[in-house]
Amino acid sequence: MPSLSQLTPRDPVRRARLVVLGAALAVLALKIWLAATTHGTQDVSTFTQFARVIGKVGPVGIYGVPHPAVDLYNHPPLTGDLLWLLWHISRHGVPFALLIRIPASVADVFTSLLVFSLVRAWRKSTRQAMWAGIGTACSPVLVIISGFHGNTDPVFILFLLLSVWLLTERRLPLPAGIAFALAVSIKVVPLVALPVLLLWALLHSRRTLLMFLGGLAVTLVVIWGPAAIGHWPQLRTNVLGYNGWSAPQWGLAQLLSDLGMKRADLHPLLDHLRTPVVAASALLGMLLVWRRRDALGPAVGISLACLLLLSTATGTQYLSWAVAGLFVAEAWTGLLYSLVGGAFLFQLYDAWSKGTWDVATAIVWTHEQVQFGLAAWASLGVAVVFAVRAVLRSPRTGRTAPLSPRSTAEASGRVTADSARAAGTDLG
Repeated sequence: MPSLSQLTPRDPVRRARLVVLGAALAVLALKIWLAATTHGTQDVSTFTQFARVIGKVGPVGIYGVPHPAVDLYNHPPLTGDLLWLLWHISRHGVPFALLIRIPASVADVFTSLLVFSLVRAWRKSTRQAMWAGIGTACSPVLVIISGFHGNTDPVFILFLLLSVWLLTERRLPLPAGIAFALAVSIKVVPLVALPVLLLWALLHSRRTLLMFLGGLAVTLVVIWGPAAIGHWPQLRTNVLGYNGWSAPQWGLAQLLSDLGMKRADLHPLLDHLRTPVVAASALLGMLLVWRRRDALGPAVGISLACLLLLSTATGTQYLSWAVAGLFVAEAWTGLLYSLVGGAFLFQLYDAWSKGTWDVATAIVWTHEQVQFGLAAWASLGVAVVFAVRAVLRSPRTGRTAPLSPRSTAEASGRVTADSARAAGTDLG
């Protein structure tokens, strides 16, 4: 019979990872309970409608269904495949309202573990990595979006961070390209991080870049090819050209409106800002990678957070974009945004569901909600600034940092000591 000490991992890294996993699984139980006992938002009903149509015409055929017959279908092909699968599972008695929220909830568990690994590699601190992973797992933003709202945004976050992890921690550019293709096949938002990943790959080696592009290209052809061949106009307009909610109230849009800009003038301006916003967000991540080649994870996270900060569209589920990335870059900034953003979402969904937290019907934000939303947006702005500052001021560590002979010997000594402690021995 093994003793308790034998069952408890002595390796501090493994122990910390298990703590993160335990927290993530506990919160997963909460999210599944929310999904099983509530109807969620209008997105759940919309996805149910999409899945019903996909069950009849297939994941590709839905792009050809005219808009009056079904709500605007603006999702990439892999989402359609997921909806097809969930619809057929639901026909065996599992409520679709529960099923549509399981992928995001489960994705958050693996995202928390990826945050742990990326922070540990970036910060060289198991303790910081553990708290970043726990912060991601317990983020109130993710609890509300994944467990209650019902959308696929947290799923693409998982695949995006998986791509970063495969590139930096496993040196597997081909699978990394595949993972990134899966991310943009759930939602096109991760495209903002593509220039950052390509720059890092190019700085590493030409082979890394070509392998990454190969995995990306082949996967995109397989997933997007049938829809692009059969329904390219709809795919281009409704998926690649989607403009978001018709009444934007988030961030810059609301600020310009408060300053007196009329709606008739606001919408054309926001349309023109879309490309510059994406370009600026990608450029920020590229500059960080150029300055700090060991900072791909933080750079990708900051690019995604910057895109949300400057976004010209409004969607409460979009607040999930920045959580994991900010925790990778700097835990305190991630915590700030997660708490303020979570409080804003709680207040908003509580009002939309009339305090029942069962069915939440989205309506135009009240004046009080607008002010709270601006506070969440401001916290995101502060978090992005401090995350960039933390990256630029952090000590240069990682595989790309040159080591002197003395530091190499010291590092070898530390590795030997750590290995001995993990084995239960003492060098002293």
